[in-house]
Amino acid sequence: MFPIRLNISGSAASLFAVLVLVFSGSALSSEILFTTVLDDGTSPTHSYALADTVTAQKRIIEVDREGKVVWSAALPDIATKAKICSGADIEYSADTDSFRVLIPYFGILEISREGKAHILVQDKQLSHDFDSLADNTILYTRGWANKGMSEVVEIDATGKVIWQWRGADIISDSFWEENAQISKWPPFWRQRLDRSKKGRDWLHINGVTKISEQLYMLSVLNLNSILIVEKSGGIAAHYPNSFFVHDPVMLDSGLLYAEKRPEPDTDKPDVGKLVHHLTLRDKNGQLKRLYENRFKSVRGITKLEDGWFLITSGRQIAEVDLYGNIRFLMEIARTDRQSGEPESNIKCDNPAGALYKAAPVRY
Repeated sequence: MFPIRLNISGSAASLFAVLVLVFSGSALSSEILFTTVLDDGTSPTHSYALADTVTAQKRIIEVDREGKVVWSAALPDIATKAKICSGADIEYSADTDSFRVLIPYFGILEISREGKAHILVQDKQLSHDFDSLADNTILYTRGWANKGMSEVVEIDATGKVIWQWRGADIISDSFWEENAQISKWPPFWRQRLDRSKKGRDWLHINGVTKISEQLYMLSVLNLNSILIVEKSGGIAAHYPNSFFVHDPVMLDSGLLYAEKRPEPDTDKPDVGKLVHHLTLRDKNGQLKRLYENRFKSVRGITKLEDGWFLITSGRQIAEVDLYGNIRFLMEIARTDRQSGEPESNIKCDNPAGALYKAAPVRY
């Protein structure tokens, strides 16, 4: 079948209805990528799926609760040049026993347990987050988009763009500067934000959730903000001072999201320090910090069916609640525990850590 071209501002994207055969790995009982630190045995999660940003092999993997790779599937050749380390996302469907994976700068694939890959979306600006919705639409972010490009796109089952959001139509330069708060950040981030101010990676939207037929929730990292935007594009609600925000989840009681807050450091006044934590913001605007510096660089928060939350940080996968309890925790296995040097087996590593988002697999 012929590809369907999507008219998306700033880049061309296409949706294909073809199947591409890929290699499916068998159980790899000797390949251990994680060390289990805590498991109280109460989690119903069987295993965890993720794009392999540990070894940077072009594959998706399923890892059991002991940290062993129990299944893998290579990406098709057409996707092997994609930047897997730049914000991958994944979903697992128990109904079809299949995986949907967002490969940054390439698109979204559906991969069966047998290793057949169906290309759902191809978009060279796509990265960070996507949701498969109940009406067979797909909603995704274009996290690295420059100013003037569409940052969020929703397509229907035929590949037609049914909604897109472009921040440059709504956000003024003064709004950007007021919320970016460049002066509060350590020098490295000031330099990055100075580049973004000029239009490169302008907003860095790393999460989107459709919360009603007319409203969408956006996680806007460069503006330290969570925005609720209308289908018409306007801003319906703004939650500022959500520093380095990632993956907000809307709860009955308010919002849960990850932050990395800049704070003064008396030992390094010119550099400062970053404090990592989850934030629970209630409907009255009251803030509660959770797990301060326990999980660094959290990129993924998924609410589980029993009310717990799956957390993916730079080096850890954990299940936690809102009261400080951890029932499961595993971390990337180090290859050199004695020297304390960086893990030589992590090929996707960066200062924030290799992992981006994992998905629970429940049989």
